Amino acid sequence: LRGLVRASLPLLRAEAAPEAAASGALKLNFYMPNRTIFLEKPVQQIDIPGEGGEFGVLANHVPIVAPMKPGVLSVYEDATTVKKFFISGGFALVHKSNVADIAAVEAVEIGDLDPEAVQTGLQKWTDR
Repeated sequence: LRGLVRASLPLLRAEAAPEAAASGALKLNFYMPNRTIFLEKPVQQIDIPGEGGEFGVLANHVPIVAPMKPGVLSVYEDATTVKKFFISGGFALVHKSNVADIAAVEAVEIGDLDPEAVQTGLQKWTDR
């Protein structure tokens, strides 16, 4: 993990799109290996289930690379619209240029989950 963080530091320090940082808008790229959920989506806030604890990201957040644990990722598109996703893990990268990259192994919008299937799967897993 330390090697990944060290390798990512030059990317975080790069002066990428300084006009985006000046605009104050946070842009979200949210993707999995098989599809992209958001690409340069303007958002107000992202709440991330980090391995070191949950944290929120707003515009002008300090650059960071953080591993994510399984949990709920909340995307606040505006003051009244929140989209929530269950993610299985991955990495969150916040860049100096007001861009956040969320790379999840798997992600499902909470509204698309079947509560009975979740309970059945959980029971099978805990019975092992």
